[in-house]
Amino acid sequence: MFEDVEDETEVRAFAVTRADHRSDTSGVWQLGAGRVRVTSRITREREEMIYGVLHFGDHNLAAGVGPARKGRRYPDVVERVFAPFEQGDAALSKRKLC
Repeated sequence: MFEDVEDETEVRAFAVTRADHRSDTSGVWQLGAGRVRVTSRITREREEMIYGVLHFGDHNLAAGVGPARKGRRYPDVVERVFAPFEQGDAALSKRKLC
């Protein structure tokens, strides 16, 4: 999540293409969010997903993932999660992820 990876990769029976990714760091905290297209290599079904991960350090993580639906604009989701993080409110960012 917080390391450079290829824009296209395979995870088990799925092809994953990154459409966008944004990350930020504040002290030991790290926040990452993005949009990916996941395609089943078996059925060829495709879904666009939005994800977010907040790392508090050590083994402490909070994450959320869900389909990118109409009416749920990706830029709005990212802004809703990153705005409090940029103001030092990681707890509010965590609540916005889930």
